[in-house]
Formats: sequence, C-alpha cells, structure tokens
Amino acid sequence: MNLGEKILDLKTKSNMSQGDLADTLNVSRQSVSKWETNTSVPELDKLLKMSDIFNVSLDELARGRKTISESNNVVNKEQTSGFPLRKIIGLGLLGVGFIIFAVLLVVDLLMASILALPFIITGLITSLVRRHAALYCGWALYIMLYWYFRSFTAVRILDIFNILMYLTGNISLIIIDWIMAIALVALLTRTSRLIKRSENGKSYS
Repeated sequence: MNLGEKILDLKTKSNMSQGDLADTLNVSRQSVSKWETNTSVPELDKLLKMSDIFNVSLDELARGRKTISESNNVVNKEQTSGFPLRKIIGLGLLGVGFIIFAVLLVVDLLMASILALPFIITGLITSLVRRHAALYCGWALYIMLYWYFRSFTAVRILDIFNILMYLTGNISLIIIDWIMAIALVALLTRTSRLIKRSENGKSYS
C-alpha cells in the first residue's frame, strides 16, 4: 500500500471526508486529493499531523508498517469512538440550558429564556453539525447577543463611528461596541475563508 492509498484508507476508517481532513490540516481539498492519488507528497509537518490525527506512527503512515501495540491502540480507539466527543459536549450544553431554564422559570420566564437559550442553541449545533460547529455556534451566540443589546441596552455597533459617544465619555458602551464590531469582523473573515476554500475545492474536483 503506497502513501496515497494509506492516507485514503486511514481517512475512510476515521469517517473523514477530504474536506474534513483538509480543514484539520489547514490545506485545500485539492491538496488532499493529490496526496491520495500520489500526484504530490505531503510536507513533513502535514505527515506528522496526520500521524497524530489517525493515531499511527509516522513509519506506519509512510511505509505501511504497524506494530502490535499500535494495532491495539487503533482497536481501542475504534471501540471507544462510538459516541463522538462533540455529541457529549452538545448534550452537556443542552442539559445545562434546560436546568437553567427550569430553575429560573419560577422567577421570570424572560430571564430563564435569555440565560438558557445560548446553551440550548449551541448544544443543538454541537450535537447535530459535524463540520465547522464552532463557527456556527459563534454566529448563533453573536446573533443572540446582538438581539439582547439592541433590545435591552444602548449598545449599537455603528456607534463606534459616532463621535458623540467618545465625547460623552461612556467608556463601557464604547468598549462593548468595539468588542461586538471586532467579533463580527472575525466571524465574517472566518466564514469568507471557508467559503473560498470550499469553492477552490469544488473547482478542482
């Protein structure tokens, strides 16, 4: 089994797509495709990362050799990977959200909903979304915070361009405005990079 076939075999056994592996290694999908077809060879740092991802030695990855202890590790990993970690985290977040809602419901329905909703939404996303769950959670939290600030406070993102805000000296509002603006730019930047990477992958597939 050559290197390309080995990468394809390990990727398939790990239930990963070309896009999953590409995202994990921070490369394009076409790079992974070239590795699998032996059109190109991964750099050493990518080989080292793949050996960690697939829980194999670099020698096994490059040459197809496997020791008895490594075989046992792979078997143990497969036996314990029936319930993904992301689902455990997602169910944990859902549980926290429902507990918060139940406890605060006797005090105030609106407060219970506001405090529990972030945990419930991110829990659902983490449990159900396999790829880029962190990004989706980021967008969900940002939208909820934006709605909260617009509904209950004087925070407005566009106020970072309002000179009167700086003259009045309301430092706390200015800081929150800037944090929200920077978070929005970070989310947009990350999203645009993923879209561009996906489009590049499709153009070479």
